[in-house]
Amino acid sequence: MHSEPDKGTRVSIILPLTLAIIQVLLVKVAGNVYAFPIVNIDSVMKITRQDIQQIQDKEVVVSRGEIIPIHFLRRIFNFEEDGHLDTVNVVVVKTREGKRGFVVDDLMGQEDIVIKSLGKLLSSIPHFGGGAILGDGSIALIVDTARLAS
Repeated sequence: MHSEPDKGTRVSIILPLTLAIIQVLLVKVAGNVYAFPIVNIDSVMKITRQDIQQIQDKEVVVSRGEIIPIHFLRRIFNFEEDGHLDTVNVVVVKTREGKRGFVVDDLMGQEDIVIKSLGKLLSSIPHFGGGAILGDGSIALIVDTARLAS
């Protein structure tokens, strides 16, 4: 803040260049919150476990005549699987290789978040492009859908 008598007050806010705000879909997996950038999401669907088929040793679901490979985030992140659920939520994302579905425990809703870098020490962690502090003070890791799909 800079103030001069009879001239007024000037307030300046300097933000780092790495600060960005994006829209995300917040999801829960094993009690942890993750964020999928909305720009990468094709659709969200609720399916039954019977809808999941095996094709060439890969789990897929057929949606609108399209075969979509699916991946369970609990498996990818090495959490214990919850086999008791009859229906599961699938976040379908667009990648260079086509569409991929990611099974999550719960959908929390859409939110605008401020991206924070993971820093040099955590930059080697696969599958994440950053983090965010949510309004309630909890932390959400931002899923890097391109790296996660490969």
